[in-house]
Amino acid sequence: MQPKSRRVGLELIGLNNTLRRMAGEPQTACGERMTSMQIMILGYLDDHRDDDVFQKDLEKIFRIRRSTATGILKVMEREGYLTRRPVPQDARLKKLMLTARGQGFCNEARRRSDEIEGKMLRGLTDAEVGTLLSLLGRMRDNLESGEAPLTAAERGQEPT
Repeated sequence: MQPKSRRVGLELIGLNNTLRRMAGEPQTACGERMTSMQIMILGYLDDHRDDDVFQKDLEKIFRIRRSTATGILKVMEREGYLTRRPVPQDARLKKLMLTARGQGFCNEARRRSDEIEGKMLRGLTDAEVGTLLSLLGRMRDNLESGEAPLTAAERGQEPT
């Protein structure tokens, strides 16, 4: 039986809380007032700056509704973090691009993120980090699969 103090979900929640504390409140990260979703969108655009990224891509990647994406992107455009530019093959499609302000935010956020991740992973080998990422991915897939959870017997544990 797994001791209650070693529950995986609780450990992940605790780690998430620690990461948030170290990074500072998302709304004031890097001296800017932004939501977590805005920060993730800017990071995605930064990571894919050489690709054509459209609103529908963000809706799929972040699993958000069209109306939600539209609202977030309008605010980010108004605040000067990104622009929407028509593409030559279809003027109805608007490519999302970082502005200088958006890129500056991403640069500072990346620096802070690298610093925190380096501290978090100190002492772990590349193989251990790879295993951790693989296990976390499998756990996420399990939660999203909609399948029933395994019983204690199926996990090879004594029933509680």
